[in-house]
Amino acid sequence: MLSNNTHKLNFRMYCLLLGVLLNALSYANTITVDGSCTLIEAIANANSDNQAQIDCDAGSGTDTIVFASDQTITLTTSPSVQNNDLIIDGTGRNLTIDGDNKGRILVTNVTLSLTNLTIINGKPAGIGNGGAIKNDHGTVNITNCTFSQNQSPNGGGIYNDGGTIAISNSTFSNNQATSGNGGGIYNEGGTITISNSTFSNNQATSGNGGGIYNDSGTVTLESTTLTGNSATNPDLQGTFVTNGSNIIGDNTGAATDFPDGLPNANGDYVGTGRNPVVAYTLTFNTQGNGNVNRTPTGATCGSDCVKYAENTSVSLTANPATGSTFQGWLGDPNCANAFTITEDMTCTATFSSSSSSSSSSLSYTILTLSQIGSGNGTFNLNPTGSACGNHCMRYPSGSRVSLTPRPDFDSRFDGWIEADCTQSFILSNNKHCTAIFTQSDSKALRPLPLDMGLSVLMDGSGTGHVKSRPHGIDCDTQDCQKVSYQDSAFGISCNSHCSHRFNTATAVNLIAKPDPGSLFDSWGGHPDCIDGNLLMINNILCIAFFHKLNPLTVSQAGDGTGNINSHNFAYQPTGINCGNKGSDCSKRFSSRATVILKATPAPDSTFTGWRGDCEGINPSIMLKMTEAKNCTAHFVLKSF
Repeated sequence: MLSNNTHKLNFRMYCLLLGVLLNALSYANTITVDGSCTLIEAIANANSDNQAQIDCDAGSGTDTIVFASDQTITLTTSPSVQNNDLIIDGTGRNLTIDGDNKGRILVTNVTLSLTNLTIINGKPAGIGNGGAIKNDHGTVNITNCTFSQNQSPNGGGIYNDGGTIAISNSTFSNNQATSGNGGGIYNEGGTITISNSTFSNNQATSGNGGGIYNDSGTVTLESTTLTGNSATNPDLQGTFVTNGSNIIGDNTGAATDFPDGLPNANGDYVGTGRNPVVAYTLTFNTQGNGNVNRTPTGATCGSDCVKYAENTSVSLTANPATGSTFQGWLGDPNCANAFTITEDMTCTATFSSSSSSSSSSLSYTILTLSQIGSGNGTFNLNPTGSACGNHCMRYPSGSRVSLTPRPDFDSRFDGWIEADCTQSFILSNNKHCTAIFTQSDSKALRPLPLDMGLSVLMDGSGTGHVKSRPHGIDCDTQDCQKVSYQDSAFGISCNSHCSHRFNTATAVNLIAKPDPGSLFDSWGGHPDCIDGNLLMINNILCIAFFHKLNPLTVSQAGDGTGNINSHNFAYQPTGINCGNKGSDCSKRFSSRATVILKATPAPDSTFTGWRGDCEGINPSIMLKMTEAKNCTAHFVLKSF
């Protein structure tokens, strides 16, 4: 028989185990961000494995943060993910994390996984690197995420300091390295693997690697697109490993690992500074039962999306499932089994049951057109579709339709009432477009010609290249002589690459890319050229201003020490930070730039004056960077 003491001991052990069990059950591995629990609070509980933030569930080991609804979360502080691994999952939600340009989004030294998130407007305070994320020797996994409009001195999107990062099916766009390198990503001694992702329109303002900068470590790319980024070496800088199927617009800065070729021996499509590659997106869908194979593979950008270099010959093969029949292609007018891609395209393969008629498997959408205003006009449609009444056309769902307004001779076209009635669109739902035609003041006006002329000139001390979308302009500096700004678009001494006639009312985007050693400054000429986006309702002359980048190199002399830094008139740092506080002793500036250098002696030293291209004893000196300059600050030890 058990003694009373034994019963008491067993009861105490039971109570202890029950307490441990209840305590464990009260700690959840999933923390939901809702109206009460904020993302900052959820991360704090996950870090501490407790419920210090009472509005959120407690953390326990590797936690997963999910979201109760679609939302944009504006951060009021920059959270740090530490102590415990963490998953932040936006699956099933339209979820944006906004740094509001007041701080970095996240910093981590553990394993952090991000899925289905949009991360914007990260900007570290002070001179911290990594606008959206700084990975400090941790591991970061990124899937189906978008990084946009983040900025920092180095690594506008991500700064990887000795850590490991895996990125897939993600987009980096419009991120900026404000004074250093790596507009999208900066890698310092870490390992990064990137697949099925896109880097475009990122910028390193005064450095290299607008897309990715690999200072040291390993960066591996597969089926990834880097085009249209801006920097001295715009898309890539450093050494890289390729697993093929990448599209690299400009290989300057990484030509050893990405030799040019369409494709090259590694299966990558790679351009150069003189002949950059432009990438276009092919979206392919199916109606009915079947699938689509494509050749070549291209750079995947989603489950039904792939990117190809401009002018790539693409072959699509439609494979009906058992019991189905391939009926044909819908979408872009150029969709066919084989085509050359020169623009973004959507192609839909249609399949029907073998036992039913082809028409029964297809769905249709209706486009109706109308006009308002004191004037009159007509419309051109491509393809024309099938009539379904007055000003009504029927198209297979998914068709791409080009719509061009044609005002009468005494009228002008003043735009569309509906914002989505652009020149070309995918017709996936019934759509109505209303054109505004206004009667012109003079009845003597003649109808607009069917096309309008666009010419491009180059000016400034630098050189560059201008292309247009849609195609037509493909112009280098040497292709056009400089002329007076008052010259019209006719009679200019340009070769055919710098002038083109576009259909009237075509929307044209001009893309200016500086050569290595130059900087694109601005557009001049016709007022419509100011942002490079034109509507061709006039003959237009645009002037691209490129300026040479001149190096400024500083050094120190004497037995004393100090620091030399540069800034602009707003006292913002511009790249030089040389001496006992930094090692950036050389930077390139626009030939139009004015740079202020400041020499600051160490506590035991005195500044005695400038040498070289800088003169005087004032510690602050202003330089016009019209040519390369070398300046030496002289410091001497104080006498005690």
